[in-house]
Amino acid sequence: MSLEARSAVSGSTMLDQFARVDRPATRRRLGIAAGRPVVLLMSLKMAVPEPYRRYVWRDGSRLTRAAVAAASGHVALVPEIWRGNDYRALVDAARGFCRRSGAVLVMKSREKNRDPRFLRRAADVLVESDNAVYPYTSIELMAIADLCVHFQSGAALEAAVASVPSLSVKVPQSHLHEYPGHDEIFGGREGTLQNFAGVVWGVGYEEAPRRLRGRTLADFKIDPEARRRYLERFVGGDDGRSSHRVLDVIERPR
Repeated sequence: MSLEARSAVSGSTMLDQFARVDRPATRRRLGIAAGRPVVLLMSLKMAVPEPYRRYVWRDGSRLTRAAVAAASGHVALVPEIWRGNDYRALVDAARGFCRRSGAVLVMKSREKNRDPRFLRRAADVLVESDNAVYPYTSIELMAIADLCVHFQSGAALEAAVASVPSLSVKVPQSHLHEYPGHDEIFGGREGTLQNFAGVVWGVGYEEAPRRLRGRTLADFKIDPEARRRYLERFVGGDDGRSSHRVLDVIERPR
């Protein structure tokens, strides 16, 4: 079965949960006023064996990060560290974007992500736990979002089903190069899972802050026809009955 087919089968059944989200209740629980725009940032997993995340984008002064990188055998990253912290620049740009748009910046994380302090300080609302199971927490947050910023994650699918435009920030994924389907998922070519004009815009981590600076929510709009094609290719539909169809196939007499 192709990657697209697997995605359509497994992803669409989980995404049926959108129909169960109580949007007003979710806003009340998070303290977000009705009608207030929401920018959802899915935080980057830092605790992975990827040098950029461990040394260039971590907390601490440039001197400290450069010293740690050099001592760990990553001298080649020292110039990147001195150039600046692109993760912090993106978070700052998202903060400014929210001010211009009158939006709340909601950050979705998990304890294992080990978020840097600058990210936590920037959030208006930080959601760190996954207490909700059905519908699950990410679905609840996406259901009230107006824009999602993520790092080449499955949030692209959730956003598309919710008709939420998303910015997929391309980051080094050296720890995943051996995974089947790596290029299809993380390659970022136009027309693929993480880069589909009118639905999800793929952008490199260096360019991402510039894509947010000076812009507002009005600059990110879902194209209905592009969304239809994206869902058809990667999800299989958004009528909320994918689980029923899968169950029908399982229970069909042989």
